[in-house]
Formats: sequence, C-alpha cells, structure tokens
Amino acid sequence: MKRRRDSDQGDRVISEESRGPMVENVKFNIRSNLGEWVPALVKSPGLSLPSDLSFNAYSVLRTRSATDTSQRTIILSEHELLLHTSRHPQIAYTGREEEVVGTGKDLNHYVGVYDAATGQLELVPARVLAVRHELKLEIGLVTLEEAEQTKRETAVQMRLAARNQLGETFGTKKSQLAIFNLVQNSIRPSATNENKDAHLNANAISNAVLESMSQFSSIPIASRADLQAEIDGAKPRPKPNLETNVLTEVYTVESMFAGTFLLERMNVKPWEDKVLAGEGIETRSQYVAHRLQNIVRSAGLRKIKTLRLLLVLLDWYGHIIAANDGRSVKKLGKREETHEAIGKDISISVIDHFNDRFAPDGVLRKWNIDLVITHICAMALIVDDFVVDMCDIRADLKLSKREIKQYFTELGCVIKVPTPGEQEKLGISKTDMIDHWMARLKLPLQFPVSRLGMKNSSRR
Repeated sequence: MKRRRDSDQGDRVISEESRGPMVENVKFNIRSNLGEWVPALVKSPGLSLPSDLSFNAYSVLRTRSATDTSQRTIILSEHELLLHTSRHPQIAYTGREEEVVGTGKDLNHYVGVYDAATGQLELVPARVLAVRHELKLEIGLVTLEEAEQTKRETAVQMRLAARNQLGETFGTKKSQLAIFNLVQNSIRPSATNENKDAHLNANAISNAVLESMSQFSSIPIASRADLQAEIDGAKPRPKPNLETNVLTEVYTVESMFAGTFLLERMNVKPWEDKVLAGEGIETRSQYVAHRLQNIVRSAGLRKIKTLRLLLVLLDWYGHIIAANDGRSVKKLGKREETHEAIGKDISISVIDHFNDRFAPDGVLRKWNIDLVITHICAMALIVDDFVVDMCDIRADLKLSKREIKQYFTELGCVIKVPTPGEQEKLGISKTDMIDHWMARLKLPLQFPVSRLGMKNSSRR
C-alpha cells in the first residue's frame, strides 16, 4: 500500500469541536523581573532517568563573547543554571543549558500560563537544560580500585538479598530464625580500629532509625480476641447480632437480606388455599415438604413467607449447581432461564437480589457457595425455632454429615443427638438416630475458634 505524503494531510478538515472554543482577544504579559530564579525545562535526550533522582542546583557565571548581542534578561544572560548529582554509585549526571544548533543566542524560551476567565496569557522566561551522563571512573570522581570495590559490594549484596529471600520463603524455622537474627544484628555493626568513622556513622543511622520507630510504640497491638473477631467477620456466613439477649434476634430475615424486600414479594396465598382444600403441594425440597402442611395450618403469615423464601433460595441454588455439574466455579445462567426454572409466580427481582447478594461477579466460588449454604441453614433455624433436624436440609444440599455439621457449627450452634422427647416428636427410632442430629442455637453463641498459631510447638 502506498504511503501518503505529509502534504496530503494538509487538506483535512478539522471540526470545530476538536479545535475547542474560539478566543477572540488574548492579552499577553511578559514578566522579566523575576529575581534570581526562573522556571527550568529539563530534558534527557537518550536517557531514562530514575524517578527518585535528585539534583544539586548551582548558578555559575556564563562565559560571553564580545560579539554577543543577546536580548535575554540580565539574569538569563549573565548566569547559567547547572544541575549535578553523583548519588548513583557509578554514573554522574549533569544538566547544562544548551543552544539549538543554528539559532545562536537569539532563541528564548518561555513558560505560559493562560487564564481563561480574564483571557490573559502570562509568559515567564525559562531556562532549557539537557541532562547528560558520564561514568565516574572516566571523569576521575572515583578510582579504578574504588569502582571495582563498589561493583563487588553490590554483587555481594544482591546475592545475599536473594539468598535471604529464598530462605525466608522456603527455609526451615531454624534458617528463618538465623536470617532474622542476621538482619537484626546488622543494624549495629561492631567497631574496629580500622573503620571507627564508619562505625560512628552507622551508630548515628541506627539512632535515627530507632528514633523514627519510637512514634509507633504508642500504637496498640491487636489482642488475640481482636484478631479472632476480625477472622470471624470475614467468614462466609450471615452476620449474627452479638449484642442481643433474645434468641430470635440473633439471625433474622431482615438482617440477612437487607430488610423486608424479599418477604413482601412472597406470595403464599396458593399454598394456603391448597392446604385448606386438602390438596397436596409438590416441591423439590425434602425439608420444605416435611414442614409445609404443619406450618401453613398452625404458624403465622411471617413464618409461612420465610418458608416460601427458603424454598426459592434452595431452588435458585439447586438450579445453578445442576447447570454447572462438575465445575468448581459455578457460573450464573441467564436470569430468564433461572426465573423459568424456579417458577413464574416468583418476582424476577428476587432472583436479581440473590444474584447480587451471593454472586456479584457472576460466579459462585467456594466462598460464595459457603455463604449461600450458611444463609440456608440460618433460615432453617428460623423456621424450626432454632432447633433443626439436619437430616432433611442435608439431603436438599447433598452434603455429608460432617459438612452439614460444620456449617451449623459456624453459625454458633451446638450439635447433639435428639433427646427422647425429640425422638418421639419426630418419630425417630433408635436405628435411625445415626442419620438425625440436632443443631441447637443457644445463647451465648459458641463459634469455632480459629487457630492463630501454636504455642510451644516443636519440630518432630
């Protein structure tokens, strides 16, 4: 393909929007009497300067010839700004004012500040400096022996840092302790007769570091209880009300789902009509099926809606698990498909609330799945008056006995076998007791304690 010439682009039409607003009158004001210092424009042709590089500034008398007819200000013409730094171990950087070839000294540079409110453009004379670099060895700032010594010390420090990092990551406890002691002891090197000045300098640095660290001595160190509370707050489970003395206020539907939004959208009239007419109601939940008739006949409207909401959450979770069978990360399907799978009598806003609450990024990972299951278990506690036979809910969630016990334990429940009264009420025989464990929520709550570290541990 033929390349267009630069002249071909000169006829392009520039839109008014790209030009910006038109300014009719612009007032210029050139400031010349600024004292000793004016802005400096620094460039580094062919160099990529370190971001933390700092320069020392010097003002030196400019060398002028007899034929110099410069129109610059007195400050710019008589004095030259010089920037220099030798902080780099091997390179020295110098910034000088340079002239553009072919322009002589008639080219002046300015920095302009435009005020759109007054339409005034203020121009300030500026210096232009170019930063060059030179090896310290070539310009005599260091000797060959000093350069080689610096190179060797840098290589040793790099190898030592790499070895220490490797030991801290993969080393044994003994090697990690040795590295820690080495770093700690290196703060205060021992003095020798050959290097007393270096020792005094190191002591001064150490004192400065320790003095700067003293400001943190008043910061309180987190206690074990504070660390445990922070760990508990990050767990995937509904937040319990730890300030209450009433059991029914520990977990509520309003606290788990941000108010009564979901309960208000639960239509339980079809359930009530069918139960009063003696008709059966088919559900995909064993837990709901075994409690529906009794709750609709004897419980209040709030508990019936809570049971209906629990069924919707179970159906929503079951649909996602079935659609992602065998995948560790469960992706949410289309909201219309999920709505049709759960039931058209459910408001689609309920599905949107579940998606935002449990899968804000569109997927269910292990943490999100645990959050859903703990919410289901908490709602089962509310429905069963905080004493739950875990057999039915375990069957709906397809969990093992150990897993379902762990989820209820994370809610603060105590897991025990059914009492004789509960066995009679639930119709559980002695042979069936192995599958029926009761999760009881009692005050004060008993949460599992996370292991924050082992005391007096020894390697075996």
